[in-house]
Amino acid sequence: MKCALFLLRIILTFSLKLLDRNRYITAVYRLAQPYRGILMNSSFTEEHYLKELDIYAMEVDVKWNTDGMGRNEIKRAGNRRAIAVYSKEREKEDISDIEEKVSTVRDIIASGRKGMDLINALGKLKAYTKSSGTELNTKKIDDMKKLAGRFTIVTDTDLPVADIVKRYKDLWKIERSFRTIKSFLEIRPVFHRREERIKAHVFVCVLSLLISRLFEKAVNDEMTVSVISDMLSELKAIPVKTGDGIITLRSESDNARKILDQMKIPYPGRIVDSILTLPNNN
Repeated sequence: MKCALFLLRIILTFSLKLLDRNRYITAVYRLAQPYRGILMNSSFTEEHYLKELDIYAMEVDVKWNTDGMGRNEIKRAGNRRAIAVYSKEREKEDISDIEEKVSTVRDIIASGRKGMDLINALGKLKAYTKSSGTELNTKKIDDMKKLAGRFTIVTDTDLPVADIVKRYKDLWKIERSFRTIKSFLEIRPVFHRREERIKAHVFVCVLSLLISRLFEKAVNDEMTVSVISDMLSELKAIPVKTGDGIITLRSESDNARKILDQMKIPYPGRIVDSILTLPNNN
């Protein structure tokens, strides 16, 4: 783990050196130092609130180590600047994502798997556990929750803080849509060969993305589409056999009712459908 973080720091330092040759606005890995410490200790007040963007942002001091990791020579690289950002909207999404993954990890640990079977089952979620994979890494999870909604933007432009954040936020929305379409909507793999079917598959995924964003807007961006989907999945249709045929009843769900009310969609009646047996006159 320490080796991986060390390599990450080297790659990040090298990447910023290359970027310093150009004009750029980029985000950096928030769990890496020094950004993690800066973000966790940053206090965002109303003076840092950008109303038009509904986000908090402020410029912070960073000691840039541009001469390689492990050396003591520290200097500022050109006009490089760091902007600490906090978004309540993104905080909700981050915490929801963390809790969902922690819940999955708990289920895998409780399944009784051991050794490499357990490690393979955890996959990328191994980062949420300690080295053996049999116990949650509570300290790291707590740190991740403290960093929820917080990230650092690095730039060498002389733009005002609000303009820097706006340009990055526009990019973040695009990247977030790509993540949604790849993960939640599962655009890949594509089990089609004909061109028209591949185009239709992509069209359906993009249309689903649009609908998912409309869902989020309908609930005032209070939750992600995956959370909305889970809440709506509680509403189920249950077929019940009777002497006269089959009656389909709906289950009761306060969560689903809340979502449908916010979307101004009528809650379905108790009896969704019925298939009655016609009397035999013979």
